Amino acid sequence: MYRRKYLFSLMVLMPIISISVWYLVSFHPFLSKLNEISEIVSRSVPDVSEKLYLIVHANETDNDIRKYAMRQAYRSLSYDATKEGNISWHLNNFLWYFSSYLYFTNREIFYLWIDCSLYGCGKGISEASLKFFGKNIKSLSEAELITLVSFVRAPPPLINRLKGT
Repeated sequence: MYRRKYLFSLMVLMPIISISVWYLVSFHPFLSKLNEISEIVSRSVPDVSEKLYLIVHANETDNDIRKYAMRQAYRSLSYDATKEGNISWHLNNFLWYFSSYLYFTNREIFYLWIDCSLYGCGKGISEASLKFFGKNIKSLSEAELITLVSFVRAPPPLINRLKGT
């Protein structure tokens, strides 16, 4: 009887301990950087953020924005430095996505989406507006904002053709 209780508790505790360690190693070290990015973007594009939010929500749900923002943040902050394997890529995307629900509101995730969506964190929509239109994101027209948002899901060859590379 004692052996069964021990085995049962081991079966319950091992996954919990494993996921906790994985979380502490894979996601938690980047939490402050993600918070910092969200805070910087919220201060740098307050004029445009509401208009941009409405444009993005015309095509994407909050869940889609969260998935894409966390995938791009993971790629930019962690994966590009380590180039882990395929299984690790998918498992860490899963972890980052679900961990984002613990720490970030939908608005904060949207700010991460703005900053990380096209070229990686620190070079998102704001840098793309300079590259494609030669203007700061705050001075873009609504049509130009729509064009930038469409680039997020556009295939890379199309984007390269549009920017002339």
